[in-house]
Amino acid sequence: MFPAERWASAFVDASGTYAEGGFRVLKALIPALERATGVISGTAASRKAGRMLREVLIQAGFDPGDQGMQFALGTVVLLIKKGRLKYGELLIREIERVLDRAAGVLPVTVETAAPLDVEFQRTLRELLKQKTGAREVRLTITEVPELLAGCKLRMGSLSLDASLRGQIQKMAADLSAAGGFSW
Repeated sequence: MFPAERWASAFVDASGTYAEGGFRVLKALIPALERATGVISGTAASRKAGRMLREVLIQAGFDPGDQGMQFALGTVVLLIKKGRLKYGELLIREIERVLDRAAGVLPVTVETAAPLDVEFQRTLRELLKQKTGAREVRLTITEVPELLAGCKLRMGSLSLDASLRGQIQKMAADLSAAGGFSW
């Protein structure tokens, strides 16, 4: 199993104040590399990839002296060298979690049956900030018409189902547990 938490903590600790910049570079590099055909691993492949990626980033406008870019490149090269590039997306998610926690950001996933208006989103963010003490709330909103109405919220391991579908399923389970329902 890939120890994503350990790698993420090491990346954030080593890059320090450059962690955010390095994270942005990783988010750009890793998905592109994962789509590359074949398996990229080993010391020789990591050296070659490191040189090539550095040139690509410089051509894309990154400053060659950018410390965040250097930490990101070093991480990608190490992933390639260790044959762990396939865990890149997992590492990105874990680094984001570590950075969010350090910055007091609460990531919230919202599944909704219909689009949420801007005012509702603002109110939800403010309410969650008040209730959790978070400095910032980042909403990731996905429309799921199968919910019928309402929404579902996920914050870490906490989940709240305020959807019509969820309420109907709960009612059916309660009726079943009570021996059913007959007219």
